[in-house]
Amino acid sequence: MKKFSWLVLSGVFLLMLSSCSTNKKDDSSETSSTLSSTTSENTQTTETTSIEETTSTEPVQTTVQNTTTSTTVVQEESYEEMKQRTLNSTHAERASWSDEEWEAFGMALYENGLALDDAGNIITQAEAEQQATATQAAQSAEPSTLTEFINKYGMSPVAYKMQYEGMSEEEALQSTPNDMKSSGEIQRGFIEYGIQ
Repeated sequence: MKKFSWLVLSGVFLLMLSSCSTNKKDDSSETSSTLSSTTSENTQTTETTSIEETTSTEPVQTTVQNTTTSTTVVQEESYEEMKQRTLNSTHAERASWSDEEWEAFGMALYENGLALDDAGNIITQAEAEQQATATQAAQSAEPSTLTEFINKYGMSPVAYKMQYEGMSEEEALQSTPNDMKSSGEIQRGFIEYGIQ
């Protein structure tokens, strides 16, 4: 193996020397003959080494695999095809969309008079308007329980009447039914003002 490396290095060195010389014709033919003799010596050395290794060791099993490269043709999707594909999508597919796919989806919804509801389902524009109207009506309706009132105004009806309607505490407690008062307001009305 050392001989082989030495011969290759010698060949490279000779090749470099020949390219640097001014007499390229003479050097080229000399280098060619040297290089060809070096190559034949390398071949003989390699064959000898292979034979020696094979006889001195156990047989080595060699497996040759044929690999075939398949070329996949990727076809670009047109914008119209993308709009149609996104329109037929599911919630799971939308989770990994690119910005371009979301844009195509929005255009497809707009062009077809469709919208998304709060759950992400595709609905018609008329259904979307009905849902919006129902939501606005629910928000504008006066709360019927203490919890709804507190959720809407952030305070009890008694506190609201005192703060925004200018009532005194006694007037607010008297004008508010017990089911719209907190337990503390009911106790205070009974203890302070005798309201049952």
